[in-house]
Amino acid sequence: MPQGKSKTKVKLPANVKAKKKYALKSKLISHARKNAPVPSKASTSAKSVEAKKMMKAISKELHSNLETEIRAVAFEGKSSLLSKKEISERAAASK
Repeated sequence: MPQGKSKTKVKLPANVKAKKKYALKSKLISHARKNAPVPSKASTSAKSVEAKKMMKAISKELHSNLETEIRAVAFEGKSSLLSKKEISERAAASK
């Protein structure tokens, strides 16, 4: 059996409670800039999507140009292999 007075929860007075809330809020607010601009998520994601599209288009164009140059060097005076585009065009024409 516990000896002594049993513990009871005591509610804080209203003025002390308000001071604690204000102290917590002031600590949190003091670290943030009040006039900091907040970028919208839509504009940043749209920019990143646009940048990815541009990079993909550039790399695709580079790869196709490199492929044609390599084929030209590799098959000087010989019949070259067909590219995927030519194969698909011939298949479509034969149908």
